[in-house]
Amino acid sequence: MRIQRVVVIGGANLDLAGHADEPARPGDSSPGRVHAAAGGVGRNIAENLARLGRRVRLVSALGDDADGRWLRRVTAAAGVDTGGCQVITDARTARYLSLHAADGRLLQAVNDMAVLDALGPARLATESNRLRRAAAIVLDANLRDTALAWLFEQRFEVPLHADAVSAAKCLRLKPGLAQLHTLKLNRLEAETLSGLPARTPHQAARVADWFHAQGVRRLALSLGRDGLRLSDRDGPHCERPAWPVPLRNVTGAGDALMAGLVHAQLGGWPLPRAADFALGCAALTLTVDASNHPAISERAVLALRRRCRVAPSIDNPS
Repeated sequence: MRIQRVVVIGGANLDLAGHADEPARPGDSSPGRVHAAAGGVGRNIAENLARLGRRVRLVSALGDDADGRWLRRVTAAAGVDTGGCQVITDARTARYLSLHAADGRLLQAVNDMAVLDALGPARLATESNRLRRAAAIVLDANLRDTALAWLFEQRFEVPLHADAVSAAKCLRLKPGLAQLHTLKLNRLEAETLSGLPARTPHQAARVADWFHAQGVRRLALSLGRDGLRLSDRDGPHCERPAWPVPLRNVTGAGDALMAGLVHAQLGGWPLPRAADFALGCAALTLTVDASNHPAISERAVLALRRRCRVAPSIDNPS
């Protein structure tokens, strides 16, 4: 029996998050707390999948510095195979700097991801055999156009999952939409890619139809506090509200949601169960300062569901 292994290709960075204790004033400093954590969309997805029990290899680029060595160490400690993380001499490990309101909402962020320029077609080609043998491939839009073009050109016979990352980067995925099994994006990213509004349920349905017409098999439209709309191209759709949890930090919640979707797809779960589980993974992550919940698991999601009194559509873990 072939071992199911997921290959995740994307960003790995140091997250620096500032949380204000009172309403922020433009042009002034605010008392609060500053937290450093391991982050990066691809790296976060990989860590969550590993903690959910999946065998995962992360393909990324790190600087030859203390941040890079620390990131590789903590990522490996979470159960991720970091052999695909290339160390780039004379480069700085990526950083993500975010400022959050007192209620945890993201106010502004800056990402410094120049080191990922090294993750081009030549580097990805060295992972080709592993990619072809994978049970799933996950990529994020932090990758440059040339890297994404190479990945799409290979036409792997493996489910390809993509995270849109941001409105500024999601357009990089447009040439490969027809090859995606699952695309996860938020309202702004969906509007940027499709050119259609996605403010109301009716508009969200039209946007989903547009993506399915481009060839995307499964669309996960994250609606923030309004929850998730998950739809299949040739099948059903479901809409689920966000879980009511105390919000500490929004950074990483979308990555946990993506990991939940990939975990569900590998398990062959039905759409409603996949949507609920993914929302549960995101909700768990919202409750901690770090970008990843250190104890995420199927059982932890089920326990949180009971505390939140969410409708029981998640089956018991095997």
